[in-house]
Amino acid sequence: MSETMPPQVQFQIQAQWVLDPLSVPAVVNQMLIQEGPPVENGMTPDGTYLTFGHLNPPISMEPQPDPGPDAFANTILPVVPVSRFFVSRERLKSFHATLGRYLEATDPSTR
Repeated sequence: MSETMPPQVQFQIQAQWVLDPLSVPAVVNQMLIQEGPPVENGMTPDGTYLTFGHLNPPISMEPQPDPGPDAFANTILPVVPVSRFFVSRERLKSFHATLGRYLEATDPSTR
């Protein structure tokens, strides 16, 4: 018995972002990308975890010259998670395309 899928119907909707004018943006400077759990076949991940965080620079009470690459060799600096998302692969590809278009449109070297 053959199962037929109904045709996909595409349509547009209107949406409006509702932004809180008192909300302060979180500062992030780190990103962790992890594959989600596999689905039934045990091979394909179900989606992707995106974790955005912030790494504060080491605190120094005195002005110091550039410490050099070995200054923090044995130090683990904590990254504080700011937000975490789980997205499907298709949504991640859409975000990638959107970010690419934004970066191209705002590239200062082409202005």
